[in-house]
Amino acid sequence: MSTTPSPPAADNSPASDPAQRRREQRGWYTYDWANQVFITSVVTVLIGPYLSGLACSEAGAAGDCSQPGLVLYPLGVEWISMHPNSLHPMVTTVAGLLLLVMLPVVGALADHTQHKKRWLFWLAAAGSLCVSSLYFTSDYQLAALLFITGNTFYGMSLVVFNAFLPEIATSDERNRVSVTGWAMAYLGGGLLLAAHMGLLASADSLGVSEGHAVRIAFASVGLWWFVFSVIGIRMLRNRYGRLAAEPGPRDWAPP
Repeated sequence: MSTTPSPPAADNSPASDPAQRRREQRGWYTYDWANQVFITSVVTVLIGPYLSGLACSEAGAAGDCSQPGLVLYPLGVEWISMHPNSLHPMVTTVAGLLLLVMLPVVGALADHTQHKKRWLFWLAAAGSLCVSSLYFTSDYQLAALLFITGNTFYGMSLVVFNAFLPEIATSDERNRVSVTGWAMAYLGGGLLLAAHMGLLASADSLGVSEGHAVRIAFASVGLWWFVFSVIGIRMLRNRYGRLAAEPGPRDWAPP
């Protein structure tokens, strides 16, 4: 006589074995090391001047983008126009509003899924692909779209990433693990940013234009983010709590 299998037990408590916890903590640190380069190099330093430069060129600015008569039509319609120097603030605003909508949704998903590792991998992969794809375009509209989508995937991945913390560290370890993660993030971001500044400073001697050097930096951010994400995520384990214990449609995950 067949019996219905019992649902999996909810247990998202950290491993009792300290060695296992340390392995998972190393994986968590590695993802922090992986993703922070997007903030330090792309968001903080490179994307603003790059987008503004593309927009000014599109508007016909001859080296001086402060002229008041310059106009862009980012959506291709005349009744939506802006000065090229307004493109980056507008893109940043749109990216922030998207995160405002998406992060609570992803937070609920992280509570209800048994497959956080899979979600973290695909969000990181999508974000890194968007950033790397900036290498292949000099179109300001496509570059703005790639940045917005990459930033959205970045923010969503952090929600899933942070959901791992109470599962990999006991209550008395969490402050240490969190601080170490921040330190690794800024170390990795700072190292790659220094490399990017060196690349930009020596672009002429290397025979590449400044715009090409920036695009190389974008590609390296995406590659760094993806490679170290794969390394870090492999060391994590899927755990889930009461909300995710019952399998069903809500437990859908990417392949």
